[in-house]
Amino acid sequence: MAVVAGTSVRLQRARADLEATAGSSVSEVAARWGFSSAIRFAAANRRRYGCTPSQAHR
Repeated sequence: MAVVAGTSVRLQRARADLEATAGSSVSEVAARWGFSSAIRFAAANRRRYGCTPSQAHR
C-alpha cells in the first residue's frame, strides 16, 4: 500500500509541476519526479485524471 500512496503523491506533484512549468517537457517532468519512463507516467496520469500529461500541460 505504501508504494501506491507514494506513487499517488508523486503523480499529484508531477501534475502540479506540469501545470506550473511551460518550459519543461513531459519527459523532463516525469524524470524529475522519479517515473521510470514518460510512457508509465502518461498511463498513470490518464488512469488518475482521465487525460494525458500533454493535455494537462497546455
